Amino acid sequence: MAIQCPVCGEGTIKRGEKMIYCSNYKPRKDGSEWYNEGTCDFHIPYNQKAFGKKLTPNDMKRLLAG
Repeated sequence: MAIQCPVCGEGTIKRGEKMIYCSNYKPRKDGSEWYNEGTCDFHIPYNQKAFGKKLTPNDMKRLLAG
């Protein structure tokens, strides 16, 4: 079962190599700068410096569940 994006409510949450993100998040690198060409900016890197540790898939599930 897909989890609906908590920000845009339209996309679904995807699990990538470095982060979880909304299916409507479309990053593109132009030179040294990153730009979002999608309609949603929801993404959480696994190596989140704000928490001081690498987030596990269970941590992500708990964050998304509230």
